[in-house]
Amino acid sequence: MGDKEQTLFHNTFMGTVSDLYNTGGFLERWGNMVEEADPYYGPRLYSILEREKILPEDLNGFVFFSVSSNSGSRELGFARILNSSAENHQLGIAPMIIAGDIAKVPTIDTHELTNIHFKQLQADARDIPLKDSSVDILFDRMGAFWYELEGINDGATRLNGEILDWELEGAFNTISAVLDEYGRVLKKGGKLLIDFPERDKNDTVATSTGQYIEETFGDTVAFFSRCGWKLDFIGEGEDRLGVLTKQ
Repeated sequence: MGDKEQTLFHNTFMGTVSDLYNTGGFLERWGNMVEEADPYYGPRLYSILEREKILPEDLNGFVFFSVSSNSGSRELGFARILNSSAENHQLGIAPMIIAGDIAKVPTIDTHELTNIHFKQLQADARDIPLKDSSVDILFDRMGAFWYELEGINDGATRLNGEILDWELEGAFNTISAVLDEYGRVLKKGGKLLIDFPERDKNDTVATSTGQYIEETFGDTVAFFSRCGWKLDFIGEGEDRLGVLTKQ
């Protein structure tokens, strides 16, 4: 795919994302998945990150940024546990949770969070208004990364179930642009968490994050290594998350 075709592919898809975000279309199920009633998601996520030692032992100045928070219910659940944990630490700089989303969402009541900061941010995940190397953990749940994969999967030509090489090359350039911006705001050693489970009509997880990535790229290790990231997985079942570390 030439530069002109890659630009057309990216611009066309990104315009479609902006439109579909507000009107529905193939992203209609996105709204159901990101906000399905699950008050325990935030606490479970905190527990997984703590168990897998993704959370730093020193919470001084810790920053967790969610790029696709929607109403922020999951981020608030995570923040409540972090707030309790911070109570047991002598911190010079309080931890911060940033609940970002491309859409303007209602203000979250955070009066109970007395030991941490909680900030809401309306921003495009492909142009994050944060300083370089300012985030410890970046969380993408059905966010810009998923949008890109969904566009690739919906529009790609496949041969024997695999995306054609020239389209995979276009996918590499598109995904790299998102990962580059995520990598810019992450601190050295910071982690990118990705979570986008596909649910079936019975509201059970039909495709995990790992399966979805593998179905898109096949050799995921090679693909993300080429993008400059190392891919691992943590958690189990529907809580199985992808963890990307900048190489």
